[in-house]
Amino acid sequence: MLTIFFRTLTIYVLVFAAIRLTGKRQISELQPFDLVITILIADVASLPISNNDIPLAHGIIPIIALFLMQRVFAYLSLKNKALRTIICGNPLLLIENGIVNEKLMKVANYSLSDLMEQLRSKDVFSLNEVNFAVLECNGELGILPKDGSQLGSPPDSRPAHLITLDGKRVVDSLSQIGITEA
Repeated sequence: MLTIFFRTLTIYVLVFAAIRLTGKRQISELQPFDLVITILIADVASLPISNNDIPLAHGIIPIIALFLMQRVFAYLSLKNKALRTIICGNPLLLIENGIVNEKLMKVANYSLSDLMEQLRSKDVFSLNEVNFAVLECNGELGILPKDGSQLGSPPDSRPAHLITLDGKRVVDSLSQIGITEA
């Protein structure tokens, strides 16, 4: 009985440290890749806790390996835009200039009911009140109301575009705001 207690305590400390070291504070901040790693760590951790026949090392080593893999991919995604897009995805502009983009809604597997639910959670009860809505990679919906009430924005404001990222021009952003590379 005492063995189970110490095994559980050891795995708990290790899992807690691994999750804290990933730098995320809440489940809502997790990207899909981070969520998968978290679920896998939880699953791997439960095995040596519940079964004394499994050596403790068979739980500790996979947890450390999953944590290290997450850190390596996080680092590489900071350095490589293509990998970052694969791992994290891209935000989607679901509403632009007050018009719902149905194609992107289908790409995101997002229904109008989902959109309205997210808008209501932001105290917006009509599509007519929204100028822009961006579905972030973590599932959060960012909105810019038509009245420009967000952060003192003028009524005709648009979402910000990154024109340089990691020291390189973002050609897609330049074309979206009507500027050429020249």
